[in-house]
Amino acid sequence: AIWMRILQLFALLIPIWWHLTTFARDRGGWYNYLLLDPNDNASCRHSHLFPLLLTCYAVTSTLIAVVGLALELRLLQVSSRGTPTEPGTRSEKVQALLELKLVPYSVCQALVVLLGLTAVAGFASSYTKCLEMSNDTDNPVDFWQSMNDFIKGLYLVHTTTTIWNVTPIPWWWVAYTFLLFFQLVEVIISFSYVRGLLAQPIMTEETTYALEHPHQYHELVEEMWTERCTHFCQCLGMSTCFFFGGREVSLGDYGDISRALADYFETGGVLDLVPSDVAAGFLVLGRIQRKRVLEARHAVVSERQQQLLSPDSLLLPSNESSNLSERSRRATTYLMQQEGSQTFYEVQTRSVLSRHKAVDLTTLAEGARFSRYALAIYTWGLYVYTHPLTGPPRLVCNKLVGCSSCRNRQRDDDEQASLQRDYIQGDNCFETNKSALLLHAKLDDESDLVYAHFKSGFNHIPYCILLDHKWKSVVVAIRGTFSLEDCVTDVLIDPEPLDRVGEEYGFDGTGQHCHGGVLSCARNVYRDLQRHGLLDKMLLGNDAEYPEYNLRIVGHSLGAAASTLLSYMLRERFPTVRCLNFSPPGCALTWKLATDCQEFCTSFVLDSELVPRLSLDSMEHLRDEILGLIGRIKVPKVQVAHEVLRGSGFFSGRLFVDGDLENDGQSIEQCLDRILYEPNEVPEDSEFQQQLNHFRQVQSELKSRRGQARTIQMYPPGKIVHLIKTGEQTSCMHGVANCLSCCMTNFGSEYTPVWVSNDDLNEVVISSTMATDHFPNRMCDELGRVAYEYNIDVEDGDVYSQQQVNVAERV
Repeated sequence: AIWMRILQLFALLIPIWWHLTTFARDRGGWYNYLLLDPNDNASCRHSHLFPLLLTCYAVTSTLIAVVGLALELRLLQVSSRGTPTEPGTRSEKVQALLELKLVPYSVCQALVVLLGLTAVAGFASSYTKCLEMSNDTDNPVDFWQSMNDFIKGLYLVHTTTTIWNVTPIPWWWVAYTFLLFFQLVEVIISFSYVRGLLAQPIMTEETTYALEHPHQYHELVEEMWTERCTHFCQCLGMSTCFFFGGREVSLGDYGDISRALADYFETGGVLDLVPSDVAAGFLVLGRIQRKRVLEARHAVVSERQQQLLSPDSLLLPSNESSNLSERSRRATTYLMQQEGSQTFYEVQTRSVLSRHKAVDLTTLAEGARFSRYALAIYTWGLYVYTHPLTGPPRLVCNKLVGCSSCRNRQRDDDEQASLQRDYIQGDNCFETNKSALLLHAKLDDESDLVYAHFKSGFNHIPYCILLDHKWKSVVVAIRGTFSLEDCVTDVLIDPEPLDRVGEEYGFDGTGQHCHGGVLSCARNVYRDLQRHGLLDKMLLGNDAEYPEYNLRIVGHSLGAAASTLLSYMLRERFPTVRCLNFSPPGCALTWKLATDCQEFCTSFVLDSELVPRLSLDSMEHLRDEILGLIGRIKVPKVQVAHEVLRGSGFFSGRLFVDGDLENDGQSIEQCLDRILYEPNEVPEDSEFQQQLNHFRQVQSELKSRRGQARTIQMYPPGKIVHLIKTGEQTSCMHGVANCLSCCMTNFGSEYTPVWVSNDDLNEVVISSTMATDHFPNRMCDELGRVAYEYNIDVEDGDVYSQQQVNVAERV
């Protein structure tokens, strides 16, 4: 709001005042300009009211902007006093300022807007005509006609009419229009807010009972959340012109997510928080987590400081790697544990992937090789995103080359080509999905694309079947979340039992559960595979086309969890199946199924990405931890923001750039000491602590009412490789990339692969890259870089990898 006032004063009002002073000088002074008509023609009588009203509008707008700026600065000053839990007398003063802003100020601003609209609508046209007549112009210009010609000219720029032939509109008119628009929007928002306040129910015995017994009205809250989710998806689909789907989102099932959201945000009507309080909690939590990350990183780096290629890298020269002890290949992690309402962190030791272990090298080689197929099934949308300049021309050229080869194909090949096209389902008329898939997967021969199903819908997820001859593999790649229909599948979060599913497909699912949307997707892919019978034709029987090939199932995000369950379904018929997951969701499977598949399933997680850490338990812990931190803040929120930004390097130009690990950890510790109470020093008799205790009681009652469904814990599947960020370049290019991407880039970052347990990723990590680390192209690129640093050439296939493994075993 402060910046809006400054914009109005300096960018919009100055051109208007410049116009007024210039015209007043040309007309012989303010008296002639404001009180005398431009000429004595009878039709021009009272036309001087336009400059008079315009001047009054400029004066009142200036006063309103100055008063508004003073109000905003005063609100900022008053609201920065006290702490989120001990506001003191701040609340009364803030309330008085808000009432002044909402009622008298908004009414005055509405009158100013009415004055500006009256000046334009009532007198602008007649004044311009009279002004042209006084200048002896044969063809007087109508104001509205000039505006109309200008707008028409903007639409006719591509024809013979150019922008320079259009009747020009002075810049002060542009500023005048924007100023009126901003003022009108602000008045509408203010009056809408006042209307909402007046529409709130009066506190009666019925409303008081509803607040004290929220569970009796919880179904209404769930219906409200269902409507919100439906309308949000519909608006998102229309605003993106259905590029990401969304034509059928109104038919989706939002019951699971609406129940979860209604429970998650249920406060019992007593928890008094504003968005800035939550923002302060996020900032503090980010610094606490940053401290743990630096301590874990320091424990790894300090063991190997003398052998590093760079101060922040964990990658070693090949001639020195043989001298490393087993201890130097260990990593430290903090595992969150809960006992009742108490949360504590336990230090755990994990293994860094070694250059001398066959399993580690093979795992990295597989991940780097097959991540390209998990990326390829995202087709042309993600291909253009990763290649914004060269992507569209490549897709066009690929299509043109394909058309040329089709025209030159002989008649004997027409039947085979038609048969192959039947196995490409759901592509567009330009076949851009197929072209992007071939380019991403680096397939030179189109025949290596055996089958592709690009249609996306509720519980129907695209997938394809590819041939990788160098690795002698038949690859089934399943796409992750990319459309709004996939998002609806994602929110089917209630666990589904797998007892009958295990009996049907030959695995032990007794007492086990999985994500509801994952089960639906895996079933549909399995049925489609069975309907076409391509895997049986290629791998099974005496007449198999590729009997020596292995089956590998890969997927990213939602597709990763579906790949794991599909591997369970197919393993009875394909015992050598291998599953490679990239960024699987944290709420995929229960513990037994998530760990039993470690023999044939490997998952890769990139640093602080959100989805592998996402579950109901982790989100509830995030909410409770933020609320607890808000209760411990002992300084104003403005000071919290200042301390956190200063500690992160915002004011020194090194935002989120790693420096000395030990010193950075000490700096964070000192920052936290300045802004937080110690846990045993929190004033328990404060009003906020009483509200927080009541909130915890409400949440406990809601969780008990949901029964077993809310107590089932889910985990990411397989044996997990966590690519942990252990270094960051500090070059000029790295700083520019950070600024342009708002610190969401991983350019210049260095990662180390570490084996972690399935329950290590049980906490949401606040990071600037927590969302972008989940992108499939980022995972693919970083696995390729790590494999290169480990001297693995994935392009040479399984033979080269096995030779390297044998050498490592001899060493």
